[in-house]
Amino acid sequence: MRCLNFTHCFAHPPSPGGRGGFTLTEVIVSSFLITVIFAALTAFLSFARRSNSMTENRASSIHIARQAMETLHSKLYNDPLLSIGNNKRPLPGYPDNRGYYNVSYADPVKKNVKDITVVIEWVEPWGMQRSVSLTTSHTESLHY
Repeated sequence: MRCLNFTHCFAHPPSPGGRGGFTLTEVIVSSFLITVIFAALTAFLSFARRSNSMTENRASSIHIARQAMETLHSKLYNDPLLSIGNNKRPLPGYPDNRGYYNVSYADPVKKNVKDITVVIEWVEPWGMQRSVSLTTSHTESLHY
């Protein structure tokens, strides 16, 4: 049989009841494809949301660490906030659970340069513990 027009060649043959429509196989396959596409889209959006949350938390923590570092770096070399000790001291001006800082000598023999390390910790919404740290040196000759 020759095809005389496009719709004649690709049309479904009429069903016995005279009604046209999709077969059960076509409906199942299309439903499966729609489900796979929807699942992939949902996974992508979830990943994007999670990535955005991580980036936002990290940027906020770096900002807090820089502010705390500027506060500590502006102090005099012999200021009590900059006394030597490797204990976790709370950040000045921030809640105790937000982060901490340590002060140590860069050269234990000369004792004229102090290293200040600021650490900010946070927990991501899905429970992952994260942290960021900044370290700078504080010299006696420049901050007396």
